Amino acid sequence: IRRFTREHAAAQHAAGIALGPTRIGVHSGDVVVGNFGGSTLFDYRALGDAVNVAARIEGVNRYFGTELCVSQAIRDANPDTPMRPVGNVLLKGKEQPLRLYEPCETQQDAQYEAAHKLLSEDEGDALEAFERLDIQRQDDALVRYQLKRLRSGQHGELIVMTDK
Repeated sequence: IRRFTREHAAAQHAAGIALGPTRIGVHSGDVVVGNFGGSTLFDYRALGDAVNVAARIEGVNRYFGTELCVSQAIRDANPDTPMRPVGNVLLKGKEQPLRLYEPCETQQDAQYEAAHKLLSEDEGDALEAFERLDIQRQDDALVRYQLKRLRSGQHGELIVMTDK
């Protein structure tokens, strides 16, 4: 998905068409798909909570600085795909947090996972671990997001979203 969106954006840019950032949220669940219009209005779409959750996941990418986030359901369906945890995210309008992941481009990110484990265990060393990662990876938006959270006094894996 990520490779396709980057290649498409590059092709559009080469053609003189500027595109904004692409953010994708992926979730799995039951939906109803069909024409919800009438005989004069063709409105073919998918409806259901899974569609709404995927849209909310897409929206939180902007806060994390990520392009692609997936839910635990997608993680479970793709156990061989390397992913790194974002956290347990309470999406706006939801009562239960949803565990989100960012798929890795090539392999598991052991350094990030070690730092995130400290964060999930509410260890004081998490701040130092993310500070070290930030020095090594100044372009890693998810590291920067976690570091910002820790510096503002937030801790643990629960991330409460107040916006969509």
